[in-house]
Amino acid sequence: MAKTTSLPGYCFSCEKPYDKRGMGRHLKTCAARKDAIVAEYGSKTRIFHLRIEDPYESAYWLDIEIAANSTLAELDQFLRDIWLECCGHLSQFVVGETYYSSYIDPDPFFGSWKTEEYDLHVAIGKAIPFNKKIRYEYDFGSTTELSVKMIAEREGSFPRGKKIRILSRNFSPLYICSICGEEPAQWLNVFEYENNFYCDRHAKEHDEWDEGFLPLSNSPRAGVCGYEGTEIKEYAFEKFV
Repeated sequence: MAKTTSLPGYCFSCEKPYDKRGMGRHLKTCAARKDAIVAEYGSKTRIFHLRIEDPYESAYWLDIEIAANSTLAELDQFLRDIWLECCGHLSQFVVGETYYSSYIDPDPFFGSWKTEEYDLHVAIGKAIPFNKKIRYEYDFGSTTELSVKMIAEREGSFPRGKKIRILSRNFSPLYICSICGEEPAQWLNVFEYENNFYCDRHAKEHDEWDEGFLPLSNSPRAGVCGYEGTEIKEYAFEKFV
């Protein structure tokens, strides 16, 4: 899949676009967000602001708030739900020499090469250091890697039953069909490595349509393994600038 440059993001409070660097500054001063914070009600809790991004593909990034009493398991599930889940692959967070994994072999035959390994049922605040990037990996075969950074903390409330709130995320990359050079691409031919973007018509006319195409989606996992986009409606975000 072709590299894309960093894309502007959408602020979910004021519904305005800002570039990736500017979004961090904007979220500190956004009037609509301040109004929403003032209007929050319910029990107060510590809330962390995380910036999550693809370290190799700068187009994909998002800002979220997550309750401090959330676990890495809950953050892992959110990342799977919004960006990654395709075949139930394993995943892990890497903090320095410490590994927090979705699966730990209780008796590895050859021993573990990981110096320290824990499961994901660890509180966010205990595992993620402040203002320092950590690594997250989904699927140890066709790996999608993300970076996670805690950049702010505040006291506030979430709606009942919620522990994560999306603050901003990147707009969808816009690709043009490699065949006609005119229509927006909606599909990716996984058997081709160049000029593999197809509009709907040319994809369905292709000889490999039945098994060679995956839908383009606003995710760093697009075109990898069997990923077809999020199945959760509220996480679908295919807006263009």
